[in-house]
Amino acid sequence: MSACQSSGTPWGELDHSLRTGEPAFAKLHPEGVFGYLANHPEESRIFNSAMTSKSHRDIAAILPAYDFSQFAPSPTLPVRRAISFAPSLKTCQKRREFFSISRM
Repeated sequence: MSACQSSGTPWGELDHSLRTGEPAFAKLHPEGVFGYLANHPEESRIFNSAMTSKSHRDIAAILPAYDFSQFAPSPTLPVRRAISFAPSLKTCQKRREFFSISRM
């Protein structure tokens, strides 16, 4: 949320966090991060977009690196589920199916 107004103001309360161990954002916004975002739609849109982008990058790295076969009858089933949420991961599915076939 560095582009958002909310991300700059908690830095002014850094000393509060260092003294108390409590988040500075909570001091400024007792409703919490998600309460704040609920009342600030543009910042919420930016935050949601950033979290979606991060999830896509993380999933793309995790799927080919971990053997999910113990959790599903088909080794590629978790990949297909993830792709239903993130269509850009189709290249991971192809890579994962290649590795599944090469292990047989």
